[in-house]
Amino acid sequence: RHPGLAAGGVVASLALGAGIAANLDVATVAAPSTGRDESGRYVVHDLTPESWAGLPLEETGLLSHLPAVRGLVQDEPTLIAFYRPNCGACHDLFDGYFGERLPARVVAVRVPPAEGVELTESDLPEDVVCTDCVRLAFPEGPVWLIQTPVVVEVVDGRVTCVSTDDFQRCVEDAVATAEARFAAEAAAAAEATEG
Repeated sequence: RHPGLAAGGVVASLALGAGIAANLDVATVAAPSTGRDESGRYVVHDLTPESWAGLPLEETGLLSHLPAVRGLVQDEPTLIAFYRPNCGACHDLFDGYFGERLPARVVAVRVPPAEGVELTESDLPEDVVCTDCVRLAFPEGPVWLIQTPVVVEVVDGRVTCVSTDDFQRCVEDAVATAEARFAAEAAAAAEATEG
């Protein structure tokens, strides 16, 4: 009966419909999940450090996921330790070997859970304790198939030791290599000063 009310109802309906349509458009245009491919399946990255021994770092495939590692391993012997925060053996590794500063660089790489995976409750600390570590993490979302804990030693851009159980072997080798280099550098500097 009242044309003004009818027009107001039409305008309100259009505004409400536009708001709903806008929300649907936003949802369908949202960025795709980083953990799934175009077909909706999980993206899976299978890393096998056990097969890296003796390889140049570039041939391991690690740098495609963590390019920052390249710069970290250039100037000194480096230990790369892969861990999951909810892994008791991982906490034992860090508490036992990386609780104090080492002559070799230590890079701690966190392996996150896959998108949508909820970790079970644990009485472990939220993260490992690592004095003087460089901390990196794989991107969130994909499934990361890698045994943890694992320690990888890199010297001069080449993987020289990989261990999933005898960590002391890799740690001692990296420390001995780093100490030998520091001693050689100190001797060269002393010789240059005397000459």
